[in-house]
Amino acid sequence: MKIKLIKVIVLLVMGMSGLYNCSIKALGVKAAMPVLDDINAAVFKQSDIALVETGLPATLIIIEGLLETSPENQDLLAMAAQALCAYGFGFIEDKDKDRAKAIYIKGRDYGIKALRQNGKFNKALKKKIPFWDAVKVINDKDMLPALFWTGQCIGNLVNLDMSDPENLVDIPKAKALMEKVMEFDDKFFFGGAHIFMGAYYAILPALFGGGLDKSEVEFKKAFEISQEKFLVAYYYYARFYVTTLKDAELFDKTIAKIENTPSDVLPEQKLINEIAKKKAKVLIGSKAKFF
Repeated sequence: MKIKLIKVIVLLVMGMSGLYNCSIKALGVKAAMPVLDDINAAVFKQSDIALVETGLPATLIIIEGLLETSPENQDLLAMAAQALCAYGFGFIEDKDKDRAKAIYIKGRDYGIKALRQNGKFNKALKKKIPFWDAVKVINDKDMLPALFWTGQCIGNLVNLDMSDPENLVDIPKAKALMEKVMEFDDKFFFGGAHIFMGAYYAILPALFGGGLDKSEVEFKKAFEISQEKFLVAYYYYARFYVTTLKDAELFDKTIAKIENTPSDVLPEQKLINEIAKKKAKVLIGSKAKFF
């Protein structure tokens, strides 16, 4: 009887030890989050693109390492989606579309996993409710980063190859995510959801609910929100609205706006502004394809 009791005690102690170790790891992840937030802020303040391109993969490895310990951490999952989205957009997609596709898919999946931490959304998906309808039940504003970066990853994936039917199927998902972002806070990430919708309406024919008039309204709203300082808005404007409009003069004028605006006009987003300048140069190289 005593031997059995000792065995039970040992098993309980071992179980408690496992729970203790899990708790310690979870606390470690929680303690690391403010540091990761600071790193994230510091990265976006950088103007040295080469430095960030070299260092960002290490940050991604750290984030994914922490996700091994805390795989259901909503904030960490959203941060992974953001980092992958920025990495693919800023440094990969203009050089290696296949690799960029893999990066965006990974970011999208992290983002969806973050969204599934919302009980209502997760329950809706389990009931086989379509994704775009399931998004409508999310009523927690804390989901904003996950909503936005999931939508952005999907949008970037579609932009890589608009002829791919597999990508096009996801457009309604991205649209639903961005509409929910605007419902909560249309100023989030400098009006990023308006930028997305501007591109969406530009490529969607008026017959199907799109059109350049709607696109222009969305882009102008994005310009207004950032006080014309967030240069990625102008990149998307040139890439989607202006090229669809077939206005070569406006294209040149928009590119000049990107090139001539100092990156530090928005100090907390110097990196993104530098990336917009870099991508504007790539876009110039493709001008003959559009006009």
